[in-house]
Order: sequence, then C-alpha cells, then structure tokens
Amino acid sequence: VPPVSSTTKGGALETKSVTRDSQQAEPSGTTWLDGVHGSAAGTPLGDRDLWTVLCDPDISYNPLMGNESHKGGTVQRHPVFAKFGQWRGFFNDGYLTDWLGVRTKYDYDCGSHNGGYLMFVPSRRVPCHLHEQKLKEGLTGKVLGFMPLVDDEYPEYIDMLEAVVRAKKSFVIAELGARYATWAVRGFAAHRKLYPNGKRKLIAVEPTTTKPAEEHILKNGISLSDATLLDIYIREPKDLMQVLDIHPEIHFLDLDCQTGEGTAFNGSDVVNAIHERVHRIHIGTHSGQIHVDIEALWRGAGWIKTMDLQRNTHYTACDKAVS
Repeated sequence: VPPVSSTTKGGALETKSVTRDSQQAEPSGTTWLDGVHGSAAGTPLGDRDLWTVLCDPDISYNPLMGNESHKGGTVQRHPVFAKFGQWRGFFNDGYLTDWLGVRTKYDYDCGSHNGGYLMFVPSRRVPCHLHEQKLKEGLTGKVLGFMPLVDDEYPEYIDMLEAVVRAKKSFVIAELGARYATWAVRGFAAHRKLYPNGKRKLIAVEPTTTKPAEEHILKNGISLSDATLLDIYIREPKDLMQVLDIHPEIHFLDLDCQTGEGTAFNGSDVVNAIHERVHRIHIGTHSGQIHVDIEALWRGAGWIKTMDLQRNTHYTACDKAVS
C-alpha cells in the first residue's frame, strides 16, 4: 500500500493531510515545528523591520513566539519553499501579492468580507496591516512578495508545496470549503512557477457562492477552462464522489468542510476511490472526536501519517496576541 502523509492544524481547527505517494514525504516537522511552539530555536525579532522580515526568503516570522513586547521572532524556513523562488513586482494598492505572485483582493482577507480570518489568522492579519502601513507611506515601485509566516496555515503550505514538487509536470488540486479558492489558486500558482510548461487544473468547492473564487482565479491569470467550480456542501460520500469524478487523478485534496469531514468519508466506496485517485489529503477537522476518527480511518486504510498537530480549543484573537 503506498505511503500517505498527514498534517494537523493547531488552533480550534485541526488538520490532517494524507498522501499515497510512492516516496516518503520529506521530513516536514523539524524546521517549522520549533517555530510553531516558540522554542529556543527561534530568534527574537528585536528592532528588525517587519516588512523586511516578512519578505526574507530564508526565515519565517512567528508572531506568537514568547516575547513580552509581543514582537515575535523568527525561525529557519522549511526547505521546500526554496524550490519556488520569490515574486518581485509592482506594489498594488487594491491587492496583496504574496511570494508566489498570487494577488488577493484586499477585501477578501482585510476588509468587510474577511470571514473572521483578520481576527484569528496571523498570516492574513499581519500582511493586511503592513499593506495599510505602506499605503499610508505612499509606497510605489517594485516590492518582494511576502513569505508565509508561522501559524496554523504554515503546515498546510508545506503539504501543498510538497505535493506540487512530487506531481512533476501535471498537477490537479481540489479545495473543498474553498471560500475564494485560496489554496486552489496558491497550488496552481506554485505549480506554474515550478513547471511553467506543465499542465494543471483546479477544483474549488464552496457551498454559498463561487463568484469570489471565479474572480480570484481570473485575476491570477488562470483560465476558467482550467478550473471547475461547484457550489455544493460536502456532507455525504456522494458529495465527495462528485468531486472525485471530475478528474481521474488529484495530487492534492484540501478539505475545510465545517464538520462535513466527519461524515463525507463514510463508506468503502469513497475511501477506495480516494485511495486509487488521490495522492495527498489535507483535512481540517472540527472536533476532537472527528480528528480521532479520521486518523483511525486512514491509518486502517494503510496511509502513513507524517505530521499531526493536536487540537487546541483555545481561540486567541490576533489583536490580543500580535501588536
């Protein structure tokens, strides 16, 4: 049975990621895990400019590292990031541009439609504040795209990037609970950067509306002919099978289905289909019991868990933890 890798997010949302690649995943935990827990491996931020630190390709900023001034600290960046280079281009006042060159509309993460990410997710909040700061300073000209900082999305980035590297010149990513197709577009852009002549497709599933996803996809130079958008809830195996039937092979399946992950995998048909067609899964679990059940399911199916960040039920608003 091919190996599988799994990852879990910290915070109130847990995450597992499982893969069936023929090679073992790169050891993902050691570099960034120290940063997540704020261990002695990190370096205090001190008086360094945060914008400069966030654009540094060699280090990761951790805003929650133990520090009385709440400035945070830095740790060595996971090596998979180095394979992709770093975007450089012109500052855009209406969009945030990351290291992959992905342009995200300001309102999606920073404005009135941020969906709570601005309060609870440092990797969304910090770039928003820095963007606003640079707007006030009247920044023009070329800038480096900001690198991911260490929070509960950092292991998700590692998972996705390792899937891209392993997929070679053909890549399919499916994001379930996609909002504006955040990870689907990131994965598409990462593969485009690493394999510019390769072929790639994305699937984005969002039950409320796919209009923001469509807008985000087009803004990032992706043809709608390379994208499949579905406005369905993922609650039952038949819902998941509808997604799996779109492509015969999916290299990265990312689920954040608001407890739907607890029932969508029920039944041998969907488990067998995933085993045959999917290389890696990253699952956001929304209760302790679902987390345990998901792990037992995939371990029993022969998949290998390489990383597991245990559930943390304590929410910390960013404005209480990040200055």
